[in-house]
Amino acid sequence: MTNVAVFRWQDNKLDEYNWFKDKNSFPYLNDMLYGMVETLDGRLWVISSDEKHLRYKNRYKQGGIAEFDGQRFVESQISRKTTAWFITGYTRLNNDTAIVSTLNGFVRHRGKQYALYDELKDASYDALKDITPMLFLGTDGARLGEDTLLFGTAGGIVALHNGKWFFPDRLNRMLPEDSAYSGKGGRTVHDIEVDDDGQIYAVTDRGLLVFTGSDSAGVRFLYSNDPSGVVFQDFEQGKMAQQASAYINGLDPDSTAGQSVQKYRKLNQEINALEQMTLVGVDENYEPAGGARRKVAGENRGDDSGEQQRIDFRKALREKSRAKRKLLASIQNENPALYQMLELKPFDLQAMRKHLKDDQLVVQYIPTKNHLVIHLVTKDGFEVREVASVSRDELNLRANSVRSILDNLSQTARGIKRKHDLKTARPPREELNQHLAWLYDNLLFPIEHEIKKSRHVFFVGTGALNYLPYSALRKKVGSKSKYAVEYFESTSFGYMPTLYL
Repeated sequence: MTNVAVFRWQDNKLDEYNWFKDKNSFPYLNDMLYGMVETLDGRLWVISSDEKHLRYKNRYKQGGIAEFDGQRFVESQISRKTTAWFITGYTRLNNDTAIVSTLNGFVRHRGKQYALYDELKDASYDALKDITPMLFLGTDGARLGEDTLLFGTAGGIVALHNGKWFFPDRLNRMLPEDSAYSGKGGRTVHDIEVDDDGQIYAVTDRGLLVFTGSDSAGVRFLYSNDPSGVVFQDFEQGKMAQQASAYINGLDPDSTAGQSVQKYRKLNQEINALEQMTLVGVDENYEPAGGARRKVAGENRGDDSGEQQRIDFRKALREKSRAKRKLLASIQNENPALYQMLELKPFDLQAMRKHLKDDQLVVQYIPTKNHLVIHLVTKDGFEVREVASVSRDELNLRANSVRSILDNLSQTARGIKRKHDLKTARPPREELNQHLAWLYDNLLFPIEHEIKKSRHVFFVGTGALNYLPYSALRKKVGSKSKYAVEYFESTSFGYMPTLYL
């Protein structure tokens, strides 16, 4: 592609699509072709800049999306049906969904639907706009880890994590500051990339920003750049979903609860299928070059059977949805615990904080590959601490060693009656104390001040840390040592498997 033409090489033949050369080959009078996009459903779009301030032979130039129909380029229906047609980036999330960056903010392209996030009423996107309304001029997304994408915009860098938008505060604070133009695109990020080690590269008008405070999985970046708690909420949602799945899958399929779950799952499958059947997008009549789309029965036959079938699908969808609500109401009345597992509500960190008292502290431990993240939650807010050079593997090894030694001690105590024999049969006390001291130094020492200020501390672990007796960790005091429950004598310790509780 050049500024004025698109070229196609096929079967040793070069075809040119150019309005100036052949008006029938390209729909727009323009010499400012911006870029080309291959969509997730196999279409080819050429983005033509809107140059209506310029004229050629007494005609104003125009722009839009030109779509290849297999023979020539034609005007895409998207150009006529949305204000977000000028595309500056196109990023696939999976085979069904893409995030489109445009001059009018971000768009979700899913199946045949092309919808502005403003129209989707996405809560995380609305919150993002309150922080930085300049979400235009978006770049292609740069993938950080498995679940996160970073986009450059006119207002800085924004992130999408598991379908939720947030503003990476720490990273944006490092962008060059220019007070004269900060509100007029002075912090525009023109390109953003992430290397295999997790380093982030952002191109701005003032040069190249290299951010090294991350890792290949993106975990450190997420927890240190999440001022609104989006990532922590997603983390807890995932933990609770795993626990709910284990509980539900363990039900006897012949029990009342098991049969209710089977009905619930069947209704969900039927509802999902009907939702796909009733999905109609802005390009429903487009048939991609090289392959026919799946047609609704009766379509293009000169009758209304296709539309009638869609009406029937919508009617069936309403009936199935009513049946699901009725089933859930019955489950809620008869088995509230099962209802909570089936209908996991989105975890709301802000709402959870309101239930805490002034003297209560929640401590959440999230081990990453090479660092430990400590999440502190109080009624007044939350804070993130990072303990460097503490790997997930070593934490799990130490915690599992403590559990193993204590289990052996407990079993030995039950099998031995005489006090002398008990002493000689105990596992190595020195090894146990070393583990307890190391775990104190890395889990409790970094937050000693916060623990002392609190009357009640609730620990939320992950993996092997869920089985750790935090009150038994040992702190060195001079030549002696104390258990944590002795050292924090005015503080009581409690345990929770998840912040959801």
